[in-house]
Amino acid sequence: MKDAVAAVVTLVNPPPLTVDRNRPSSSLGAALLLGAFLYSWQFPHFNALSWNLREDYSRGGYRMMSVTHPDMCRRVALRHSLALLGLSCLGPATGLTTWTFPLVSLPINLYISYLALRFHRRADRGSARKLFLCSLWHLPMLLLLALTCKRPAQEQEAAAVVVATAASTASPAAS
Repeated sequence: MKDAVAAVVTLVNPPPLTVDRNRPSSSLGAALLLGAFLYSWQFPHFNALSWNLREDYSRGGYRMMSVTHPDMCRRVALRHSLALLGLSCLGPATGLTTWTFPLVSLPINLYISYLALRFHRRADRGSARKLFLCSLWHLPMLLLLALTCKRPAQEQEAAAVVVATAASTASPAAS
């Protein structure tokens, strides 16, 4: 019962994203990107897991997407696996990582996308299990790569100064 109350309280009043006062736009973008990584990762992970348990869910009376909409289950897993590729390219744009991050994360993102495509096409237990097992190491590896490719604080500050300078020179002078 306590867990249900805590979930409702968190849903109604979510904890705020911590934002650096010196660089509010870059830290907010980075926080949103990390949340987007978690959001997109969960679909291949849980859809592949639920695929192999769909008979049990059906017998138990649970209306899971893998039982009620099996095509959508596979399609959503593929869509969000591909989204991880695009989200990785946003790392440098948000100031979270350097431009090497999209390159070094490309192999693991391509691999989970490949497994999601196999799961989408074959729709069998083996392909779902491989996608699920890949998802277990994919997220920690992706976050570790983002950490190793993290943009140094001096670079972040310099980038903020360049953007602020460009914005002030681009605005028309007041008469």
